[in-house]
Amino acid sequence: YVPNVLDDDVASTLLEKLGACKGPGDVENSTALGSLWHQYTDDNGPQDRLAAYWGDTCCDFWFVGLLLHPAPWPANLPELLSARRAAQQAAEYCQRRYGGKLDATKLTSCLANYYRRGQGHIDAHGDEVRAHGEDKYVISISLGGPREFVLTERGGSQREMRLQLEHGSALVMRGEDMQTAWKHALPLEGNDAPARVGLTFRSIVPGYEHFVKKL
Repeated sequence: YVPNVLDDDVASTLLEKLGACKGPGDVENSTALGSLWHQYTDDNGPQDRLAAYWGDTCCDFWFVGLLLHPAPWPANLPELLSARRAAQQAAEYCQRRYGGKLDATKLTSCLANYYRRGQGHIDAHGDEVRAHGEDKYVISISLGGPREFVLTERGGSQREMRLQLEHGSALVMRGEDMQTAWKHALPLEGNDAPARVGLTFRSIVPGYEHFVKKL
């Protein structure tokens, strides 16, 4: 966990722009980004949050029966590229502490999840990282909040860790073991839970899902 990895002014501007975009059923707040948000349905039913997905060409993301095709990185949202660079800096910080390496070009996509005020949560789960290359990075930049993040070890111990994801912070998850040995959740903490956007930058290998489909 790396606090204050994204400049506060940049983080606040990005949150304001993303929060003003239209979602399903919205008729107001039309912006230059248009109807950005979608409510997807996966194998568990309609997701309890809104989402958007950007990335490099052919960086499709498959998870829980849902296949997302990336929209191009938006030229009119430079703050998103700043967040991408901040995610890289968070990875480099972790590399200095724990070893490993990450080429900036490997952060090829971003799945954004929008939890509106008093709404939205994610139950305990592990991310699908089969397409995320050798190091399997998922780096989440938090905007707004704070919201609580809960890590629970699978198996008999059920060891648990709780973090407050602060505005402008980064949470770095690396490796398949992070997803198979642990579950993570973002619970809803009552009707006054603050709005939050989570930008999960991912090391998806371009064309991986296309290759798998051909096998």
